[in-house]
Amino acid sequence: MNCLTLDNNVISVSTVPAGDCTGYALLSPVEYQQTLEGPFTFDAALFSEFVGWFLLSFVSGHIAGRISRLMRI
Repeated sequence: MNCLTLDNNVISVSTVPAGDCTGYALLSPVEYQQTLEGPFTFDAALFSEFVGWFLLSFVSGHIAGRISRLMRI
């Protein structure tokens, strides 16, 4: 990764680690593409499981609320 810095109207480009850059990070096309892809992948099975549990808890809470409302009358 290249780091672009501006000091006293002088532009300098240096190669430093990402954490040490105090200016603007200049990414290569390959590095830019890697940031777009992201470090994780979408897991459809895990997403389906979470949605299922959330839906189950919503429906059971709704039913419990209706039952408690009927018991107050």
